[in-house]
Amino acid sequence: MNDHESAPGVAARLATVVIDAADAPHHAGLLARTHDGDVDAIVVRGVYEPVFLAGLVDRLLAGEVAFPEFPIPPAGAGLALGGSLDLVTDSLDAHLDDARMTRAALQSLFAGGVDFEQRSAEILGCLAGVPARVLEHGDGRTYSPATVRFLGPGAGIRMHCEDQKLNEPAKARIGEVARPRVSSFYMTMAPAVSGGELILYDLTWSEVRDEHLERGRIRPDRVAALHRAERYQLGAGDMVLFGNGRVHEVTPVGSGSFRWTIGGFFVFAHDDSAVYFYS
Repeated sequence: MNDHESAPGVAARLATVVIDAADAPHHAGLLARTHDGDVDAIVVRGVYEPVFLAGLVDRLLAGEVAFPEFPIPPAGAGLALGGSLDLVTDSLDAHLDDARMTRAALQSLFAGGVDFEQRSAEILGCLAGVPARVLEHGDGRTYSPATVRFLGPGAGIRMHCEDQKLNEPAKARIGEVARPRVSSFYMTMAPAVSGGELILYDLTWSEVRDEHLERGRIRPDRVAALHRAERYQLGAGDMVLFGNGRVHEVTPVGSGSFRWTIGGFFVFAHDDSAVYFYS
């Protein structure tokens, strides 16, 4: 199975670097290139063994680990296990309480293997060449290191980019400790049999113009018509990282299928001395 392929009618690929997880220590500095525009995406293969992840998915389906649950908009068959800053509309305190529960749930889920928080810090730190740690609030409370996402038949994630929402009050802490440009890191736990493809567009938030928007939101039909794109359908244990405010979406999952992923976002400290990640 190919890691990624160009969208129909698109001649040129986005710049994607594919490496094995075991080789991550040899690629220090690669992560920053997603911010500089030199690299559009990084695919890290083999972050976990597929058989180990299949066991985790079975436990999630059986409800053996209790997570705070949130619907993924628009309403449908999508569910986030663990709160995301992108979904905060009311209380940041409530979100940080959810983050504490999510962190404990993730540790329970990955018991018997390397904790996902630890593995994420390893991968991000190696690729950045500086330490990676979970984002902390000014009072010392810790944000969630990751969110598990479930997409059932017909569910997808609408076209957007993280930088579009960077000025929301709940994200003030990011501006205090890091420079602008929010990047994403997501690992596939169980790929969809059909659909559920990540699509990255050759468009970043700094390049968005009025022609791309309708009432302040990304207009999918205009972006798809005007810009190159690439589809990514990754296997279990493969992680994709991309940033620079890149516009992206996840296509609806096909009938009779489901898609499980885990991950979140990362930012570089103002002085580039660290990478902070959160969900």
